[in-house]
Amino acid sequence: MVVISRFVKFFWFLSLLLFFATLFAAYFYWPQIVDIKLNKHVYGTEDIYLTKEVAFYYVIGFVSLINIVMTVLGATLNKLPKSLLLIPNAAFWTETTEKVLVVRALLKNWVMVFSGLINLLSALFLFALLVINYQDQVSATRDFDWILPLSFIVLILAIIYPLVRLNIKKHSVYGNGYFNS
Repeated sequence: MVVISRFVKFFWFLSLLLFFATLFAAYFYWPQIVDIKLNKHVYGTEDIYLTKEVAFYYVIGFVSLINIVMTVLGATLNKLPKSLLLIPNAAFWTETTEKVLVVRALLKNWVMVFSGLINLLSALFLFALLVINYQDQVSATRDFDWILPLSFIVLILAIIYPLVRLNIKKHSVYGNGYFNS
């Protein structure tokens, strides 16, 4: 579990680093008024125009809030008594101290991965805004309607993962990093 936790922390750190690199690059290249282009037929609204400072603060505020909430949630889940762990197969996962430690590590890792996914999706969103608003110098496609459905699918799969994972009873021990039952 220690190796997995280190990988998760590295993933979260890397996603945060990528987010900030994309954010500062976007801020540097954005025009004074950022055009958030929306497909009128899909979203039913026209484009939204924000100053680059307001767009910067909205994005940094959103990602900061998500990361703070997820960090507090991960620490809280790690400290909950086993009677308050509302998980599938609770009888199986809370029967020994070792299994409770595994559940806590799984939940903490899931929270960090979820936060990292939010960071990566935010970086993707910022990259799309950068390409849309830097049209003269970029010859790439400007059709980014696929980002919202992709984000929705990734986040739904990430939310479903712990439910599916905790429904599986692991009986083999140290080969896959879990304790013996």
